[in-house]
Amino acid sequence: SVTDAEAPPRGRPAPSTGAPWVLPKEAGWLITAIAAVAPAWGLRGAPGPLYEEGFTVLHAQLVQAGQTPGVDFHALYGPLGPWLMSGWFRVFGSSIGAQRIVGALLLIAIVLGVRQLLRPWGRHAATVAAVVTSITVYSAGTLVAVAWWFGLAAVVWGVLLIRSESRNVYALVGGALLFGLALGFRPDLALAVLLAGGAALWAGRSREQIAGMWRPVAAGFTAGLVPLAGYTLMVG
Repeated sequence: SVTDAEAPPRGRPAPSTGAPWVLPKEAGWLITAIAAVAPAWGLRGAPGPLYEEGFTVLHAQLVQAGQTPGVDFHALYGPLGPWLMSGWFRVFGSSIGAQRIVGALLLIAIVLGVRQLLRPWGRHAATVAAVVTSITVYSAGTLVAVAWWFGLAAVVWGVLLIRSESRNVYALVGGALLFGLALGFRPDLALAVLLAGGAALWAGRSREQIAGMWRPVAAGFTAGLVPLAGYTLMVG
């Protein structure tokens, strides 16, 4: 029993001794899943911007016809967007709907990736980040698979793989590979790749650890640059 000395003064609530409330893991993932997928489902049949969606589909069709981005038609960004979309169309058919599936997958990947980037700061911060990211990327009201979404998704997941606590060589190669591919979609992401990749590699690691990781990182990044390098040599 509680003695008079131990009992709280009358009229005052007993001080709380419980642990602070933490969002359940299942609830966090459910909120994240809804934030990532629900807007994509809602936008699947919405009218898209004529210019962006038009050239995204048309450029892939021109590549299918044997034309080269930046040579036979005006390409705004790197060659990987039209090349990848052309391959997607060869499998699933050339249509706006097929293109929007890629756009939806990219936006979902970005929302989930940002959630995982913020996970070390706690489940609350990670879940809020996923919701804010969803509002940001879906605010345009379209599922167009533009080069920016390709590049951003590649950088986000590249950081996640390289930042991984495990010294998995495949994770290092895969992350650096994504950095190289990001430049194939948007060469103007070079500074972002340098800063984000350098921070992911350096944070929380000693010089000795970094020295032992540069070989797989360099190999992956070089492999990721092959499409852009080949394109550059081809078109001059």
